[in-house]
Amino acid sequence: MSNPTIETLHTLPHTGLRVPDTGVHMRNVRTLDTDDGYAWTADLYRGKRRLGTAQNHGDGGESTWRPVNLRPADVEAEVAEFVAASRDEHGEEVDADFVLGSLVDEAIIAKKVDRLVQRGKVAIRVMHAIIAGGGDEPERVDTLVPGAFYGLDKRHIADEVALVRSLRKAVPDAHQFQLFVDNRWKPLDEGTG
Repeated sequence: MSNPTIETLHTLPHTGLRVPDTGVHMRNVRTLDTDDGYAWTADLYRGKRRLGTAQNHGDGGESTWRPVNLRPADVEAEVAEFVAASRDEHGEEVDADFVLGSLVDEAIIAKKVDRLVQRGKVAIRVMHAIIAGGGDEPERVDTLVPGAFYGLDKRHIADEVALVRSLRKAVPDAHQFQLFVDNRWKPLDEGTG
């Protein structure tokens, strides 16, 4: 894999993770709710080739993975190169824990969206802000994290401003509501402009 620039990376639709190869993904994701979030295990693939198994214990520790037994050093180098080339939604370098977690989130969210679409619904997600700054530094939204997902009939999304007003009543602390369209999340118009 050559050293891609930020312009040549591919942005994954559900997490914003920027990757050099969209063929690297998680399958067979299994989760378990814990006091600190959720634990998970998943199989890491590049295309149809299984690279290994990844896991997170859901206790605040880092995600780990182990390569398949066939040429583990080669697989470790391949994954290390993929991680080194990947970036977060701001273009910053990320570590293996971040990449593995994002690939799992990508798989989980894609499955939720696919289920909604198969039922003829439009996917909407609630986004909550993680605020950075404070003290002498002004507060700013550092990143958005998804909360709940909703599936709505297409007829309910014609008036985005009315839809957001209705959603805002149900989830007043949400920072933003997004609609999944054309394989990307689009912020819904709040009508504040």
